[in-house]
Amino acid sequence: MPLVNIVPKDRTVQVRLAQRMVEIRSGLKAVICGISGFPESDVFVRLTLPNAVDPDPLEVDFVVYADTCPHEGLEAKANELCIKMAQALIKFGLTDMRFEVWPRFLPGPWALVENGAIVDTVSHPRN
Repeated sequence: MPLVNIVPKDRTVQVRLAQRMVEIRSGLKAVICGISGFPESDVFVRLTLPNAVDPDPLEVDFVVYADTCPHEGLEAKANELCIKMAQALIKFGLTDMRFEVWPRFLPGPWALVENGAIVDTVSHPRN
């Protein structure tokens, strides 16, 4: 399940992004699902709190981290994924902001628990 964290550099950026989160969330899910084939319910997009106490004045306004398990099909299209995610954000009017998009494929196992039971897993690629 891809987990997309949008990390603003400060509270001002967070407020601006929060005003557009419905369309940002929908657009990023559409891009990821369109390329990966995942159902939208498997993609989580969230705006985080700024985590820098004193952000560098030269840093970008926000960073989008799209983290998921290794996935051959999606990794083969990682460049397309990155560009299409950036284009979706531009389309939503974020043209006056500087941002980075980082699709990341994290090796390792993963488990989903619902109602006290493990309902889905991904194995570590080396197991």
